[in-house]
Amino acid sequence: MLFFIKLLVLFLFVKTNIGANHSNYINIFKNTLFEYNISYDNLETFKSGAICIPHNIDKVFSKYAVGFSHNIYKKKTANKIALEGCEAMKKKLILHDCKCEIIL
Repeated sequence: MLFFIKLLVLFLFVKTNIGANHSNYINIFKNTLFEYNISYDNLETFKSGAICIPHNIDKVFSKYAVGFSHNIYKKKTANKIALEGCEAMKKKLILHDCKCEIIL
């Protein structure tokens, strides 16, 4: 019984940390766009956002590659455009190993 309680606590801890990291990446994404005078929250509907998440998540980096799209009719197309933008920025800006993923 004690084993299952420890397992449950560990599961909740991991789930909380994953949620916190996702929230942090959303903030980093929005702040990066804001540096380019773009407010993601004020963009029109049918929008999508992607960020290049480092493989070493314990390390903090000064630059992150991001991609976004807005005013696109289909969510699948919006996601594709956001990922393409993230990949393009990654090639020009990022020196560390990361993977572009949709976060918004």
